[in-house]
Amino acid sequence: MDIYKEIADGFINAEIAIIDGLILQDPQPFVMDVCNKVKSYLTIERNNIADDIDLITIKKKLRTISEIIDIFIMALPNESSWWVMPLVKECYERCNLRFEQRKVLIIHSQDSSYYGVIPDITSYISDIVNDNNVKIDVFIIPLVAGYDVSSISILGHEVGHIAFKENMNAINRTVDEELYQIFGAPSLFDHGSEKYNQRRRVASYITEYVCDNIGYELFGAAFIYALLKEFCPYIYQPKNNTDSHPSEVSRFFNSHSKLKDCSLAAERFGNGLNTCLQNILNNINPLIDKMTLLSRYRSNKDNCFHETLSSTL
Repeated sequence: MDIYKEIADGFINAEIAIIDGLILQDPQPFVMDVCNKVKSYLTIERNNIADDIDLITIKKKLRTISEIIDIFIMALPNESSWWVMPLVKECYERCNLRFEQRKVLIIHSQDSSYYGVIPDITSYISDIVNDNNVKIDVFIIPLVAGYDVSSISILGHEVGHIAFKENMNAINRTVDEELYQIFGAPSLFDHGSEKYNQRRRVASYITEYVCDNIGYELFGAAFIYALLKEFCPYIYQPKNNTDSHPSEVSRFFNSHSKLKDCSLAAERFGNGLNTCLQNILNNINPLIDKMTLLSRYRSNKDNCFHETLSSTL
């Protein structure tokens, strides 16, 4: 046997065995369809390995396939938090996302402390699945949801990522125009440079702020309160911006401002709602008093730019 095919047979057959095991557990029909297409693809490619380039190519592809199959296994119906589905459907409808053209998987994670989402997961293997009519979104629901149901409002931020991706072209045009004003025109020679990385970071921060705003539009004060509770542990030892997320201090401040706006708006609905929101603010305000970094952070022009542009979008 050719050495390249012998090497490929090992890891390809192992992945096919995992897929067969998943199929035996009777997953959702759309997951079954993806599994069969991936299995067929791997069977064909296994017989087409001719040299080291083919081996490297299929190994890279298999890494992505393996991650997707592992997610499908974690989202089997008996492991899932399906009680969240009606809420997801309502959020889709309010964001003008066509629920009938999307499939949703929900992972009840025992390992993650955070909510998360992977929009259109099969887009990473679109050359294999080749089905533009169905998109599979995967939501990660942490264990905390079973103990603090108010945290489920964070789901609004995750749905925001799907809405953002669906409207990315239009949003990117606006972002590019604003980034041009701040950083100048992009250049092919900028790739990997500090200017290029700065533009990329700013775009990532804007994404997070936009998704926060979508969560706020979907859940109102409930989302803001859930977000404030999420960021409370970090305000005494605030983390700096990362490549993908702005500082929790900035997002905490943004959320607190919106909660005050909610309280003012609630006055016209009567004392009950306004009293509830005011009590929440009274509980949060002592934390604000201790945030000595807040005023300095607010004066950062880059962060003002992220927040302002995200609200506009």
